[in-house]
Amino acid sequence: MPPPPRLNIRLQPYLLQDVRATSAVVTGAPQVGGEVKWAITPNDVLDLTVNTDFAQANVDRQVINLTRFSVFFPERRQFFLESASLFALGTDNYIQPFFSRRIGLDAFGNPIPIDAGARYVRRTTSENIGLLFIQTRADDRRNLPQSRFAVARFSCNLGEENRLGAMLNLRQDALTSTMPTLTNIVTSIDGFWRISPSWSYQAMVSNSQTRGASGNGFGAYSFLAWNDNAGYVGLVNALVSPDYNAGTGFVGRQNVAVTSLGMYPNFRPDWKPSFIRLTTLKTVQKKAKGENVTSPCRCATSLSFRKERDVLATPKQGEVKG
Repeated sequence: MPPPPRLNIRLQPYLLQDVRATSAVVTGAPQVGGEVKWAITPNDVLDLTVNTDFAQANVDRQVINLTRFSVFFPERRQFFLESASLFALGTDNYIQPFFSRRIGLDAFGNPIPIDAGARYVRRTTSENIGLLFIQTRADDRRNLPQSRFAVARFSCNLGEENRLGAMLNLRQDALTSTMPTLTNIVTSIDGFWRISPSWSYQAMVSNSQTRGASGNGFGAYSFLAWNDNAGYVGLVNALVSPDYNAGTGFVGRQNVAVTSLGMYPNFRPDWKPSFIRLTTLKTVQKKAKGENVTSPCRCATSLSFRKERDVLATPKQGEVKG
């Protein structure tokens, strides 16, 4: 019999001391915190964090936004990047019920201290479970309330390549001098279906309820795709109501219905040079309608070439590839 598994725990503590030298040496209070990762079983992982430090996160790229719509910045903090695919619903172009950058960052990307957090993830061949709880610290200087975030995610595999899931997001902002207590609850259902080796379809519906402010609305997203060696065709539909409010998510714009069609064929003619693997001609048509916004169909065509990559042949028996 194999030996029993050993305790698998990783500790990452830290200690920060702030010392500033001016006319007199000023020493701040030390900051202590860290993270704990416990692999309970090969399928279950528990992460704990206290006074989380994101000093090693990469800086966001600089973007000049001349529109009145939100700009999507990808997550760069390691704690939230782990198991991020389990909590990913929707699309970053239009609607995401959960977006981890809403936790620990304000509207301008400035950090908000995290007091404590926990994440539990279970992955098996038949189901996936994810639980997340985070509490951020209040900041009176910026008039930021103490906030609590809770996320519950479940998905099950149906057959070999189909999936059905649901997610519940809860955000509660405490009372401040200028803001009442706010509670935002978002429920979502999503699914993925592999119709055939070339055809796939994914869809999501989401509903938001907000206590203490307006924010009772709904959103939906669907994506039908055909992807083959001959080319690609994709149809995206997204709908966001005027009052949809994902307190822990990302919404590109409200009160909008979007239809986007993209396609491209792949050309592999016999007369092409050997260093070119394929030639792709891309065309995108997009139409969006909303309050005071009506965008006509737009087309963009590009020609791209991809170089052939060297592929190591499978060595024969007794042969060693150098």
